[in-house]
Amino acid sequence: MTLAQEFTWNETVWNPSMISTALWLDAADASTITTVGGAVSQWDDKSGNGRNATQPTSGNRPTYQSSVQNSKNVIRFNSASSQFLTCSNTAGAFNYLHSGQGLIIAVVKAGTTADPNALYGVLGNAGNFLPNRRGFSLYWDDRISVPSSNRIGVSAYDGLNNNVYSVNQEDILLPQSFGIAGALIDAANGIADNRVALLINGSTYTGNTDTATVSTGDASFDFQLGDYATGSAYLQGDIGETIIVPGAVSTLNRQKIEGYLAHKWGLTSNLPADHPYKTAIPVP
Repeated sequence: MTLAQEFTWNETVWNPSMISTALWLDAADASTITTVGGAVSQWDDKSGNGRNATQPTSGNRPTYQSSVQNSKNVIRFNSASSQFLTCSNTAGAFNYLHSGQGLIIAVVKAGTTADPNALYGVLGNAGNFLPNRRGFSLYWDDRISVPSSNRIGVSAYDGLNNNVYSVNQEDILLPQSFGIAGALIDAANGIADNRVALLINGSTYTGNTDTATVSTGDASFDFQLGDYATGSAYLQGDIGETIIVPGAVSTLNRQKIEGYLAHKWGLTSNLPADHPYKTAIPVP
C-alpha cells in the first residue's frame, strides 16, 4: 500500500480530522473543488465550519492543476490575473491569529522563475500596507528594492499600523519549490520573542521584537488565499493545503500536522533530521 493510499483509506494514520480545526482546505481532495472551465470557483472547507473559499469573478479565479506535487492536485494562482479566493464572513473568525493563540500552516510554492523580484501575499486577512489594518499575513518576498532574498515571513497588525509581531527568514523556502510554511502564535504573550514562531518545513524560527498591544477587534478583511487583502501582492504559485487550528497547540500536535503534510505531499526530505515524523507517519 502506498503512502497516498494509506492517507486516504487507513484510519490508523493521523490526519487533521482528529483534532479541532477552524479551517482545512485540501486541494488533493477533488471532491472539495468546484471548477468552471478548469478555474476554481469554490474550495470547500473540511473543518466542518463551512468556511469555503470562493471567487465569484471568473477572471480572478485560480486554476485546478492535476498531479503537480507527489501526484497530488493543487490550486494555482496567477498574480498577473489577480487571482485569489476568499473565505466569506471570516473577518472575526480568526482573530486569534493577531490577538491570541493558534496555528496556521500551508503547503505552498512561490514563484515560477528563479529570481521573481516580487512580493507575494500567500494568505491572510490583514490588508498589509493599508491604513488601519488589523489581522495576520503570510508572505513571500524576493524584491531587490527591499532588499530581500527568498524571504518567507509572518506578521500581525494591531489596527493602528503597528506590528504585534513579525518574523521572517531568507533562503529557506526557495522559489519554484514546495514547502510547508506557517506560524505558531501566542500574540498576547508578554515576552516579545514568545509571541510567534515561524514554521518552515518542520523547523521553528523566532526573533520577534514587536510589542504593539493586541487588538481583539475583527481583522480588517475576510481571510484570503493567494493574497492577504492588499489588492496588489497576489501570489504567483501554488497552494496544496491550508490548516488553521484555534487555541494553544501542543508540540506533539504541531509535529503531527507537519508530519502529515510532509508525508502526504512528498516533502519529508525537507524536515530536519531530528523531526519525529521524518521517516515515521504520524498515528493517532
